[in-house]
Amino acid sequence: MVKTVVLVSCETESTAKIIANQLISNNMAVSVSIINEVKSITRGEEGELVESNQNLLLAETDETLLPKLVDFISSISNYKPKKIIALPISGGSWDYLDWVSKVTSKKNKG
Repeated sequence: MVKTVVLVSCETESTAKIIANQLISNNMAVSVSIINEVKSITRGEEGELVESNQNLLLAETDETLLPKLVDFISSISNYKPKKIIALPISGGSWDYLDWVSKVTSKKNKG
């Protein structure tokens, strides 16, 4: 199983909390961190620079859970297009990564 970190941008803190709680409650992630008030500078559809405050979620999961996780977030998020990016974890604390594997494999079987 490939451990994965998923980055999700949310417009509001309340949406970020709802998504984080549901990802944990529904066994789609083993841990979700919320970073509030992240400054984002993007290019708009007309080519203009758009500055906004967002709330960033960092969710640790297994790649096998990504389709379910992305579908769930897409059903709640107001962003168009949805701001969801998944990155494979290539290293880190092996104790922690083993724990992520154990928790997500239990949840996948149940």
